[in-house]
Amino acid sequence: MLYVLVAILCLLVVRTQSTFYFRNVEPQCIQTCFYTMNIDDVMAYCDGDNSTCGWQCAAQRMGCDEGFVYHCAKDFQSHGYKEACAPEKYCNAGEEPYVTFPDQARSPRNAVINCAPCTDEKFYHSPAGQSSASYSRCNQQKFNRCIPEDNKIDCGVSWRERKETDGYCRCDARNGYAPENENVKTKCFYTDEFCVPKTCPHSSQEMLLNYTCGDRMELLKPLSVLILHTIRTEGEYVYRRVEDRCLESCARLNNIPNVTFDCGSDNSSCDWQCAAQRMGCDEGLAYHCAQDFKNYKLKRNKIEYIEACAPEKFCNAGIVTLRSFFSIELK
Repeated sequence: MLYVLVAILCLLVVRTQSTFYFRNVEPQCIQTCFYTMNIDDVMAYCDGDNSTCGWQCAAQRMGCDEGFVYHCAKDFQSHGYKEACAPEKYCNAGEEPYVTFPDQARSPRNAVINCAPCTDEKFYHSPAGQSSASYSRCNQQKFNRCIPEDNKIDCGVSWRERKETDGYCRCDARNGYAPENENVKTKCFYTDEFCVPKTCPHSSQEMLLNYTCGDRMELLKPLSVLILHTIRTEGEYVYRRVEDRCLESCARLNNIPNVTFDCGSDNSSCDWQCAAQRMGCDEGLAYHCAQDFKNYKLKRNKIEYIEACAPEKFCNAGIVTLRSFFSIELK
């Protein structure tokens, strides 16, 4: 109790303008805050959150006005960390707070907070709706890095671009790597798994993407390539693998002359994968089945789908253009 009374007395003489608002701290921080009050020009170390005594003592020293809350966040202009009083905001998953100063004097007692995507690719932020006054940056470290050195491959969005989760990887099964942890039952994983060499018992087998052993896909390659060469005569044919569950369907469909695909699915379906295999797009191009952008405009919004080879693009919210409801334009 003595520390609290002394701390209040000290704080009342720190600020001489307007009303000082005393901010309570957790009991274990009272003594620390009392000592730091006697240090001239003490600076806060912003790399933390409001659970630390350093943060709570800094908030108490700042004594923000009513309606404002202590923040310690990056300055949107200089990108250095700043202490400021600002109205509280609630940031989405994958975001961190930034402080801006609306007045020309850039007064730290009258700031504004904006939430922006995590900037450091090595960290993410999973909580949704977290107070901007409770943390300074995205501080959940990424341990699951999808990099060749660890024999891991990205599943979808690159681990470097993920803001809300750790990396989402799979082991490089095509080169004989599988999770050391046998409890991993899915192809892709968020946890930091070790990918280790795994040998199939028979020479006619290879590692499948679910880390089990199955017959080599090359056994079907001569049939597929022979038929596909009769369909496509321009450029060099690039053989595309399909998931193991689609091998039989693709072999059957490849024996049907002029087989067509109606585009009513996405690249998880066997029909899509077989169509991509038949198309055999050149290196650097990916199979698409999407709306014809030009015909869509000419035919007054009548939707027509076409199959095409085009460089892959990524649309908003991380959805890849290999899905059937996006538009493509032929050059």
